[in-house]
Amino acid sequence: YNNRQNITIPAGKKRFEFFYTGLSYINARKIRYKYKIEGIDTDWVDAGTERRAVYMNLSPGQYEFKLMAYNSDGVRSDKIDTLQFVLKPFFWQTLWFEIGSILFFLLFLFTYVRFRLKRLRKVMERETVQQLNMQRIEMEKSNLEKEISLKRDFNAMLIHDLKSPLTALIGYADMVKNYDGKKNNKVDYGKVGTVMKRSIDTILKLVNSMLELSKFESGKLNLVKKRVSLGYVIDNVIEITEAILNKKEIRIEKFYNQDNVAYFDPDKIGQVIQNLLNNSIKFSPEGSIIRIELTDAANKPGFVECAIIDEGSGVPKNKRQYLFKMYSQVGSSEDNKKGTGLGLCISNIIIEAHHGEIGFRENPAGKGSIFYFTLPKN
Repeated sequence: YNNRQNITIPAGKKRFEFFYTGLSYINARKIRYKYKIEGIDTDWVDAGTERRAVYMNLSPGQYEFKLMAYNSDGVRSDKIDTLQFVLKPFFWQTLWFEIGSILFFLLFLFTYVRFRLKRLRKVMERETVQQLNMQRIEMEKSNLEKEISLKRDFNAMLIHDLKSPLTALIGYADMVKNYDGKKNNKVDYGKVGTVMKRSIDTILKLVNSMLELSKFESGKLNLVKKRVSLGYVIDNVIEITEAILNKKEIRIEKFYNQDNVAYFDPDKIGQVIQNLLNNSIKFSPEGSIIRIELTDAANKPGFVECAIIDEGSGVPKNKRQYLFKMYSQVGSSEDNKKGTGLGLCISNIIIEAHHGEIGFRENPAGKGSIFYFTLPKN
């Protein structure tokens, strides 16, 4: 090469041969040579009198071939000759290809990891849904078993409640049937009529409660709402229950006035108040006090709250969540006072139909119960 700077060699060359010669007018064949390529050889290669250097499989890059000569007396030439050359790389041997390959690998790795995480998340979501479904099924099964058990208990109580008045009716009917008109077998028709009427009223009350509950469950509850004084409705209910209150010597303390106006069906809300008050009377000891309060609902602006507070035995914690469900009973097992459990259930349906809320709170005094409900003012 005449121009020995930056000679370019195409990519793919595997064998490189360098031919050289030294000029001497005395004995050219005895000239000795040493060579090396910077970055490849760590020291000079003694070629002797050989005028050829061979290299194999050089990596792409820039190189400098160096050559120096010695005459027959071993005197080195003043100049070290050089040849610079560049071995071109294939495109896959370039720095940009390596960077691109690394970026592609990282992108592939990121995509793969993201895909795996997405699949794992779907699997976990599916397992979570299955687990929740299993829990829901178990809960529904448990609730169904409880409802069946409650219905069984309810039917037993209903039969028991019907048995007493029916037995009384049968007994007095037999007495009338077997009356032969003799003086020593005289029948007190007044007493017979009183007992029979009381028994029939009891049966009718149970049947009406069942019919009313069926009507509510089928969604046929018709409300005739109007703006009425809630205090006035409470006074009417207290007047109806006055005989029971006097019998147990229970005193009613009223904390309201006739200005507590709300928007409701007076007959249906009267029924709710009657149910709650009857429960309070039923579980309150003789000579105790029942407080009835009307206030603005604390957490519901635009609503009025009615609270009935008694000094009874309270409601066991394990029964509170079932208070307003069908076939549940209020009170502890120590009271030995059971009913059909329809009153609170019907009351709950009526209050919900008024867009209100009904509930139970513990009495801060440490004994008794607080049953309350809310109604919209407008």
